[in-house]
Amino acid sequence: MTPDRLELALKKQRLTLQSAALREQFARHAVALTPALSAIDRVRDGARWLMHHPEWVALGVAAIMVARPRVVWRWARRSFLAWQLWHRLDAWSHSTSERSGGRFAQSPLLSFIGRGSSRSSTRGSP
Repeated sequence: MTPDRLELALKKQRLTLQSAALREQFARHAVALTPALSAIDRVRDGARWLMHHPEWVALGVAAIMVARPRVVWRWARRSFLAWQLWHRLDAWSHSTSERSGGRFAQSPLLSFIGRGSSRSSTRGSP
């Protein structure tokens, strides 16, 4: 075996041993994440189950409406007010962008509140 090939073989062996040591170290450190990852898996599985069984969600909402109608109306009002605020901000951002000649079109705030959506870009067209 030539010295170059021998050097490459030794380097390959060192890298293989180093990789094995790193994998072992990662596995030891990953044990601490097991409870969190298990919880995330349970939440994901629960969300999938709810997506396949929407009748249970409707039953829960109906039960809350019967048991605590005041709470439901309070949250419905808050949701409606949030929806109104969202649409007012969207209209404001649209008008601000038009008045400024498009200078704010790249603003992160305006893009966050819907300036870049297809719905708001067709606003005002017949």
